[in-house]
Amino acid sequence: MRAAAGHVADDDTHHVIPPMRLPFLDRRDEAGRLTALFKRRDGGLAVVYGRRRLGKSRLLLEVLPKRRGIYYIADDREASLQRRALAGEIGRLLPGFADVVYPDWEALLRRFWSEAPRGTVLAIDEFPSLVASAAELPSLLQKGVDQASGQRVYLVLSGSSQRLMHGLVLDRAAPLFGRAREILRIGPLPAGYIRQGLSLRDPVRAIESFAVWGGVPRY
Repeated sequence: MRAAAGHVADDDTHHVIPPMRLPFLDRRDEAGRLTALFKRRDGGLAVVYGRRRLGKSRLLLEVLPKRRGIYYIADDREASLQRRALAGEIGRLLPGFADVVYPDWEALLRRFWSEAPRGTVLAIDEFPSLVASAAELPSLLQKGVDQASGQRVYLVLSGSSQRLMHGLVLDRAAPLFGRAREILRIGPLPAGYIRQGLSLRDPVRAIESFAVWGGVPRY
């Protein structure tokens, strides 16, 4: 709840109010579909998309397996720095993985697909930001998904730009088109969840709060 953070004046004294962490609300259908995918014996690709601040990242963190989950959030840095950062996250699961300087994405992904234990889930958040510095990634991931069929290794790609996610994954001309076993479009929370999220007993206050915040968990 971003609006709950900040400084509040009280008799000229400033008290810091920490951000409120909402409970994990709704999303049972989406979480169930991803969990079911991670139980398939032949691995697979999932795509999660939707506007910003709706809880896509929280969903991924909630459903990733504790021992076999790898979560990486992309940014706008150059490709070599992002490879190093992703290798560091993979190295938490594969000792020694981050000790190598990978010259390109193909080398990093080839090693990941060949050494990842069965049941591994690699979740790449803000995928369009990563592709902005490495246009070859969708094709390389498509190759890896195809070759890893039957390995029981899973890939989740998430992004906030619906236009870019469609172009990279969901468009018929995209290399990854047709590979996704699950495609989840994340929308705002239904109105009924604001009472639980904000611990409101009064339904009138709940309606007023929803009128202000809507169904966006970040707000």
